[in-house]
Amino acid sequence: MFLRPARHQLLSVPRVLLISSLLGGFFGMLGNVVLGLLMAAGAVGKPSVFLMPAILSGVYFACGQLSLVAAWNRRARLLSRRLDWSALTGRPLPPTRDDQQAAE
Repeated sequence: MFLRPARHQLLSVPRVLLISSLLGGFFGMLGNVVLGLLMAAGAVGKPSVFLMPAILSGVYFACGQLSLVAAWNRRARLLSRRLDWSALTGRPLPPTRDDQQAAE
């Protein structure tokens, strides 16, 4: 939750990269532990310890950019425009719907 921007702020590429790196690092290391337990102790050709976290971080980043970030930024731009219009005209924004209030 500490990496989530305000509702009217865009998700930037560095923030998404940080989030995907944290998730990919955690689940990648967890995957390394599982693979280490499943593989024989003397198996030849073990992959690098950093390979799975790097792959998962890249996949999370790509999927996040294509889905979550696009939707978040579209909504944030619309909300920002509404806030700017409200400040410019001096008119209050209409009340939010109940489902938006529950999410806050």
